[in-house]
Amino acid sequence: MTTDETLIENCYATGNITGAEYAGGFVGNISGLNISNCYAKGNVSNSFVGASFMGTDAASNNYYGTVKNCYATGLVSDISSFAYAFAMQDTMKRSTIQNCYYNIQNTAKNTESAASLTIDDMKTDSFLNMLNGSSNVWTKRDNDTPACGAEPADYSNVYEVLGNIPADLSIYTDESVANLYSAVEALRGYRDLAQQSDVDKMTKDINDAVEALVYKSADYTELDKAEEAAKALNKDDYEDFSEVEKALAAIDRTKNITEQADVDAMVKAINDAVKESTCFFTA
Repeated sequence: MTTDETLIENCYATGNITGAEYAGGFVGNISGLNISNCYAKGNVSNSFVGASFMGTDAASNNYYGTVKNCYATGLVSDISSFAYAFAMQDTMKRSTIQNCYYNIQNTAKNTESAASLTIDDMKTDSFLNMLNGSSNVWTKRDNDTPACGAEPADYSNVYEVLGNIPADLSIYTDESVANLYSAVEALRGYRDLAQQSDVDKMTKDINDAVEALVYKSADYTELDKAEEAAKALNKDDYEDFSEVEKALAAIDRTKNITEQADVDAMVKAINDAVKESTCFFTA
């Protein structure tokens, strides 16, 4: 088997493992796997052989593997036969384990294939640098051990921005609403921590689309009718047509749907002014 065919990288396991023949917090039997930049956080218990990361090495030289730049924080307990702090290798040491670490609180047997550290040590910049070496795979987390990049991206800001979307989108223009839907639609699909920058961009795009929502115009139908009717009148037929002219001059066609009351007031002002103007030819 080649490294490319059996590579597992940037993965993690957090569940507890209970009741297996060869139990490991990350993998039971390495069986030719080449594992790098991975971690396990679960405890291992009630098995025949148990280890915090790898339950047993390969049973044959044909299935050797490697474990590099990995760590395990879980504890091993209640093992009926053999318990190991990181991996079982003392009876069949064939695979390479390099730059790997386990929880120092683990009282299980250490075959010196990995080094012990406290959980607090694993939260430090120094440990992060030990895992990364010349790479930039691992990232620091607040009050937690390093992330390998496969963890879910942080969507908390996305949820906050989604909560800012107005409940009633019917009052906004079709174009601006379509742009918002497009920004939200881009959220489909899973993104891991290594793609956090993509999630941050989508958050910004949604926020920008919300801020760019444009109100529909107010309904000017009745105002158009009132204006047309008033302008059809001959002001010379009236003793004083100034109030009508004043109402017509006050027309403002920049109002949006939330300002419909202002438009309705313009209609009323024109109609009232016409009614209150005295015509010379009124019987």
